[in-house]
Amino acid sequence: MSGLVQFLRCESFSLSPSKLKKRRKNSTTSHRSAQQVVDELVREPHATPHVPNPQRPQIILGNPYQLLANAQARSAGATDTVGRKMRKDAHIIAGCIVSYPKDVNTVIGNTEEMRVLYQWIDKTAEWAQKEFGKENVDTVVLHTDETMPHLHIMLIPPAPGVNPSPIRRKQREVGRANKNAPNRKVLENNAYNAEAVRLQDSLFAGVSHEFGHARISDVPGPRLGQKDKGKLKKKLKEVDDVKEAYREMQKQVSDKEKMLTQTLTAEKASLEKEREALELREVNLSREALKFQKLVLTPVVALVESMVRRVLEELPNHLPEQTAKTVASALRRIKAEVQREFTPDLHLGKADVKIEHTEGDAPSPAKQLNMELKSA
Repeated sequence: MSGLVQFLRCESFSLSPSKLKKRRKNSTTSHRSAQQVVDELVREPHATPHVPNPQRPQIILGNPYQLLANAQARSAGATDTVGRKMRKDAHIIAGCIVSYPKDVNTVIGNTEEMRVLYQWIDKTAEWAQKEFGKENVDTVVLHTDETMPHLHIMLIPPAPGVNPSPIRRKQREVGRANKNAPNRKVLENNAYNAEAVRLQDSLFAGVSHEFGHARISDVPGPRLGQKDKGKLKKKLKEVDDVKEAYREMQKQVSDKEKMLTQTLTAEKASLEKEREALELREVNLSREALKFQKLVLTPVVALVESMVRRVLEELPNHLPEQTAKTVASALRRIKAEVQREFTPDLHLGKADVKIEHTEGDAPSPAKQLNMELKSA
């Protein structure tokens, strides 16, 4: 069987919306009235907030604008089992939704898909008239403005005072037959479920099987009872709590990362300032050394060189040749040692290569010192 699965759901409605008690204490909700259902059926703007782009339905059978009048006429003069007038919240119409299990965007505009869709519509309307009684199927409309194309099969009571929903009728019949039974509610629920299953089987045999639609999903899974649903809700809440805790943890991690980033940025800026201060100090010391060389060392070295030159010039006149050469060699060695000893090493490290300036900017201290050394 394909992955296309049939869908059928039936509900009944009264002229006046009935109050339904929720399982939670002191909480109530309103069941929709018949008029609200009809308004949604014909796509009145106020009744379709769940539909992004409502479109008028295509009427397959009957007249949805006459539905309520027909239902009221069929229910006229209805009384309960003891002859009292029916309550104003007695159900007078029922609606069964049957979906065509394909995405509407793959169907609308596709000639072949539209042909199969209308075959399915004709077959489903035929099945409904046979299943519920031709005289009880008042209106059938097609909606194509939601996820899947689907039919609304609208039923009116088969007789005054009779619930229009076949599932509810079967439930009431069993309830009346077991009025005094201690397990009456259980029997009613069993009857409701059995009739719902029978309708699903009937739709599959009469329509879905012919079009390759599955009776149930191919994906196995047990149906959940109330206790299982309670456990599931509890587990889902635990999952939500874990997700919330994870989000909070992520927020804390993000805040700490932001704080660490700010701290590291501040420390980096502080270290950068210290580095610049040390480089400036090194440049200043080198500049002082350059001044010392110009003012003191250079004249001393020049004086020594002059004295050695004069001595070398006079040596040949006063000493034998070989002795003069020996003394000259010693004096040159002394001169070289003086130059090496008294000429400062003005090595600037990285300051003279890392701190640069662009054209138009003031040169850095290291750059200025390099310029001074070249001109010295």
